[in-house]
Amino acid sequence: MRIGITQRIVYDPEHGERRDALASDWYRFLTAVWPDVVIVPIPNLPEHAARLLEALAVEGLLLTGGNDLGTEPDRDRTESDCLTYAARHGLPVIGVCRGFQMMVAAEGGQVVRTDRGVHVATRHPVRCLSDTDWGWTGGGRLDVNSFHGFAVPGDGLPAGWSALAVGEDRTVEAARSADGRCTAVMWHPEREPAPAAADVALFRHRLESKRVP
Repeated sequence: MRIGITQRIVYDPEHGERRDALASDWYRFLTAVWPDVVIVPIPNLPEHAARLLEALAVEGLLLTGGNDLGTEPDRDRTESDCLTYAARHGLPVIGVCRGFQMMVAAEGGQVVRTDRGVHVATRHPVRCLSDTDWGWTGGGRLDVNSFHGFAVPGDGLPAGWSALAVGEDRTVEAARSADGRCTAVMWHPEREPAPAAADVALFRHRLESKRVP
């Protein structure tokens, strides 16, 4: 399984360099999902991203967290190009936190500021809205971490998308597109001390989906 994964932009205060960065937690999580996974970090270079995905025959795309939308234009454009490529080639996509927000904004949905006291560096339950193919149960609850200052309101999903889980404040915590190709969560599966079974099941099922013609 070859997974293209986007990176945050950080600035090294000692050397003044702009760097692409990927939390090593992602390697730990993704190798727990697929021991033989090939992880392809995508540089924040918009004109290069689609060529890289094509050259390496990436089979799925993961948009990660970090950098609020609009703060790093190169990352915004890179991820937009990646989403366009994924749609053109029918690749399954998962968005995490900012990745969720990026997918929503790219399709005309709504992202709003949220209460940081409720959603930053904390944990809270989310309620699953329906049964899923990967084992989430409608009416069931998941205990998730939370590190986001922006959220998708209950009426903020793009046309055709459906909510899979909501928080106690009714913001959308997980969703998928009408064709099922795109799925997103607001929490960070990679930051759990050990991979949660519900997250592993989601990633295995959604990123191993067959390409959409």
